Amino acid sequence: MTTYHFAREWPVGTTHHLHPHLRWYRSVLPFANSVAVRCSLYADEGSVEGQAARLENPEPNPKWEDGRRIATKDDAQFEPIGLALAAAAQDEEVPHLPKGRSRELLEAALARGRRYVGAVPTNGRRVPVVLAVVKAGPGGYELAAAPVGGAALPPGVGPVVAGRLTSALFGRDRRPGYALSGPDWADWAIWVDQSGELKLRIGTPEQELSAAITLYRIE
Repeated sequence: MTTYHFAREWPVGTTHHLHPHLRWYRSVLPFANSVAVRCSLYADEGSVEGQAARLENPEPNPKWEDGRRIATKDDAQFEPIGLALAAAAQDEEVPHLPKGRSRELLEAALARGRRYVGAVPTNGRRVPVVLAVVKAGPGGYELAAAPVGGAALPPGVGPVVAGRLTSALFGRDRRPGYALSGPDWADWAIWVDQSGELKLRIGTPEQELSAAITLYRIE
């Protein structure tokens, strides 16, 4: 499981306690005797990537499987309801982002020097990849891609991607907007969605936008 945490400021001498997803925190972590953790930290002053540690339960629970089975016994009952609610939420109408505003937001997000991280799916798992904007302007855009923690870049993703802002159609109602796309990665595009998040799609244009990857800015 991958989670992202953002702190606008982290003064010297302060401590932040980071918690994983609430469901995992309640239904998995209490019944684990050993947990492997990998983490990366990104800041303007520097970055630390691919740190690893194994956390051991000081009081191992020999019956952890029984506890987990009890804690998750209702999942089968409520999971279909949750999936149905998620499907209904996706069908809700979202106010359209004006085409001109779509371009303004995308240009601002792709300012030179900006960096983002996203989990790119490959071979049944997700590889965290950092994208850095190294060129931006009327002549086009260039982004450098680097995997986190020494992993290899996913198939079809090169170390540098170049493209231009082009008109695009989004969603089932084919609303107009702008996206960054080019020939370096097969069928890729970057755009700002209706909620203001930066999205990345690597795949055919027919792929559902709900499967797009969210790019999180590294301050």
